[in-house]
Amino acid sequence: MPLVGARGGLGRGLSAIMPEDPADQVVAELARRVDELERELARHEQRTEAMTAEQTYLAAASFVRCNPDAYALVVEHAKEAVAAGERFSVKREFEDMRGKVPAVGSLAYRYCNAITPAIARMVVVDVPEVDPYLRRGKSKVDKYFDGTVEPPEPWRGGADG
Repeated sequence: MPLVGARGGLGRGLSAIMPEDPADQVVAELARRVDELERELARHEQRTEAMTAEQTYLAAASFVRCNPDAYALVVEHAKEAVAAGERFSVKREFEDMRGKVPAVGSLAYRYCNAITPAIARMVVVDVPEVDPYLRRGKSKVDKYFDGTVEPPEPWRGGADG
């Protein structure tokens, strides 16, 4: 019997003569770990991509409460953009701040791009003049800011309070 099998290479040939093949155990363990990591990745993608409007709003509100200095910096940059007549993007702000300004609170709320739509609407509440300069599209959280639905909780109430 050849040691090199047709399907599994050397390990498969050896498994025919060895009752407990260590190579097959290693392969089985690696396959189990790959499956586990793929399931974890799928759960993570569901959490970030399938956040409900309420979850997104609450995550943004939590970010603002846990990171008032970071939020104040976003508001300040929005005011500067208005004064300069330039477009403003909260997502771009988060990208710029991510490595420079440490965020506090749950890992889920640390400069997460999923909360930028809600943060952008909070900035418009605090700095209404930024509205024409702010880059934002339609969002599932719009209903909490246009008066359609009462928000689950107040996010803060403005830059000063």
